[in-house]
Amino acid sequence: MKLSAAQRKALLQGVCLTPRLANLITATPASEPVQLCRADWEDLGDCIAEEASCTRDAKLEKHFDQLLERIADLFERQDSLGENPHLRLFDPDRDSAECDLPDEAVYQLHVSLQHAKPPVWRRVATKDCTLARLHEAIQLTMGWEFSHLFAFEVGGDRYTKAFDDPCEMDGQPANQKRLRQLCQEGVKQFAYVYDFGDGWQHTIKLEKVLSPDARMKYPRCIAGSGACPPEDCGGVWGYQRLLEILKDPEDPEYDEMRQWVGGRFDPTRFSVAQANRRLACLRR
Repeated sequence: MKLSAAQRKALLQGVCLTPRLANLITATPASEPVQLCRADWEDLGDCIAEEASCTRDAKLEKHFDQLLERIADLFERQDSLGENPHLRLFDPDRDSAECDLPDEAVYQLHVSLQHAKPPVWRRVATKDCTLARLHEAIQLTMGWEFSHLFAFEVGGDRYTKAFDDPCEMDGQPANQKRLRQLCQEGVKQFAYVYDFGDGWQHTIKLEKVLSPDARMKYPRCIAGSGACPPEDCGGVWGYQRLLEILKDPEDPEYDEMRQWVGGRFDPTRFSVAQANRRLACLRR
């Protein structure tokens, strides 16, 4: 991958790199692509993500987001060509559901908002947690505001917020089911529904289970795309109508909707750094 002069400067001056990575990048002429193995790219992505979660420099944040997106794209292309087993402990599509998972295993999840245009998705790495805690991680990573009820739908089972009165619950308590249990039960994909009125349907895919990186804190956002829709905009179809209005200053609802979203709204905007700052309250 070829780095621009600004990206190279951002890495060498703005990121706490391992000596190996710093030497590899410094030794590569500016006119040539940086050649790293898969493990080195993953280490570099971790270093950038950690720094991105702390920076308040808008220019650095932009460079970090661009680099993380390029690394994620690189991994996607590599994965489409074959298996990359680095640090992988468990592959949902290959390994037995009964395989023993270490307590400190890290679960890489792909969370996507169904039917959203432009696409809205996040890639999240988290240690084992209850579905109630996973709900919090999804809210913070996506950019939702904890304003409505939620439910996880796993096969024929439904897990939701625990109430003092069991009669008020529509399903089992989410704080009594863990991500590790789902993995051991052979679950590869499940659903997350937020706001039963607007009905935001998310698909969660378990991509892989990795050994933890001692330098990292979890949960953390690895990659993503698309802005989170505004709360209470009417679900996917209401969101599409909102975007149509905001594109057309001649629409009679334009001024009202622009004021409602707080001014300019970019549906493609997403920042890994900002997502990780929101997730900091859950890290351990």
